[in-house]
Amino acid sequence: MCLGIASVMLYSRRELKISELSLKSSDSKSDTQVTCVLVARVGERDLRMGFFMLTEDRAQRDDLLQKLPVIKHDILISTGRPEFLSALELRDFDSIREHLLTTVNQYAKNPVDDLYFESYYFD
Repeated sequence: MCLGIASVMLYSRRELKISELSLKSSDSKSDTQVTCVLVARVGERDLRMGFFMLTEDRAQRDDLLQKLPVIKHDILISTGRPEFLSALELRDFDSIREHLLTTVNQYAKNPVDDLYFESYYFD
């Protein structure tokens, strides 16, 4: 009986090629995107904004993740600038997106083409 179970396990392992599967990189979302959530007090108002950027490969993703604290700091500092504050108040997502992309690409080795909003609250 033990011999039968062992032979089934070896046969199924060979058929599934487990060793080959474990060497392949996954194509999950987390391998190709960088998510950022900003939470700040802007004057008397609260800002909570979540967005994500799609990356071309893991190297670009890892580069952005490494630089994300500096990018977030720069974005948070820019909330005090009148033109960005105005875009936040008017919910001008095109201007906000442009500002965020400019800030991200200032630090990125490979530029990011676009970013997508997941959440936005400014009140």
